[in-house]
Amino acid sequence: MKRFIIAALIGLTSTTRIQAQNALDAGTPVAHVLNTNRPALHGTNSFANSPFADLKLTDAQKAQIGTLSKDAGIKMRDVMTDKTLDKDVRIAKIKALQEERLAGLKKILTPEQSAKLETKQKAMKEEFLKRCAAQAAAGAPAPIKSTK
Repeated sequence: MKRFIIAALIGLTSTTRIQAQNALDAGTPVAHVLNTNRPALHGTNSFANSPFADLKLTDAQKAQIGTLSKDAGIKMRDVMTDKTLDKDVRIAKIKALQEERLAGLKKILTPEQSAKLETKQKAMKEEFLKRCAAQAAAGAPAPIKSTK
């Protein structure tokens, strides 16, 4: 009986390792392979804890924003992993991608939703800067300064 249990555990461990390695070989980020309890990135629950949560988005808007975010993420990853770009070019491309995403959002959202989102983003930024200031006061490294 002990041999059977040990053999079963070894088999399960081997299967899990093979699945993880296959996911890594396919380009899945390590964090995604290791964290199986995370919510879907662009699923129906992905808006629950986001700046979009209070905007009363329609299902069509959610789908459009999900597609926009997914495409922007792929483009951003490509820029971030392109070793041929120097730092200034990379930063310029990232800013352009951010502006492109914001323009896409403005096309999807109503004017009221856009205003509400902008207010929420400003509040989130202020909260982030407060946390950074508190961490800096506690001896943590200073945050990266915004150019805006």
